[in-house]
Amino acid sequence: MPVDLKPSLETAQSDVADVYASGCHQSFDAVDAAGCLIGGGDGPLIALFGDSHAAQWVPALTEGGFRIHAYTKSACPAIDVPTAHPDGPYPECAQWRDAVMDRIGDDRPAIIIVANWSGYSTAAVDPRTWGPGLQTTIRELSTIATVAVIDDTPQLQTKPAECLSAHLDDVAACETPPAIALSSVLRAAEAEALTTLPAARWSMNDSICSPDRCPLIVGGVLRYRDADHLTATFSRLLAPRVAELVNDELHGTG
Repeated sequence: MPVDLKPSLETAQSDVADVYASGCHQSFDAVDAAGCLIGGGDGPLIALFGDSHAAQWVPALTEGGFRIHAYTKSACPAIDVPTAHPDGPYPECAQWRDAVMDRIGDDRPAIIIVANWSGYSTAAVDPRTWGPGLQTTIRELSTIATVAVIDDTPQLQTKPAECLSAHLDDVAACETPPAIALSSVLRAAEAEALTTLPAARWSMNDSICSPDRCPLIVGGVLRYRDADHLTATFSRLLAPRVAELVNDELHGTG
């Protein structure tokens, strides 16, 4: 365990994108679809759309110098599927998602980036609706702009800060093998649906996992703030890779 770990185990949970502190990221009850503009300049506008797994890419995009309009909401995928949350029905999700679709149409961005969690339980999302719902969403968005879907990041079996606190001399004990971390019913359904959709498929997962390992700490940086979200610190380090994908798509070389 590095003595100068960034973020520290104590602060890892709060190492999040600025959209949380600014109130831009919408909570469960909120339906405000205004989103927020991040970044200056007059470069091409990028729309970022999805749940908290979209929000985790804000640091990478802003570090890359892009101008983005972020539309993110807790536990509410951009995908057109019926959704529930732990306390019961979640009508605010569909209300927000439909309103965002209208707003993005008005924005006319150069590219729309979609990202969602692949770990929703069957109580929250019916897996059979995921692929068809993605098809509906992508086909509608593709009439507005170029669309790219980011593969979900690996899902861990432990909360790193908690596990590492108990294994200070054995970091590897808290790692999740790639075969498990990159396996889920929704992830497979999304990959299958994307083979027939007018959208680019991006993955940063080769920068997170090797074929054999998904290291939690590299170069003194803690990669995850919980079992499935990247730390903002690590997200910023992925800015060059994200920028490469965005620029390739914007210039028609992706």
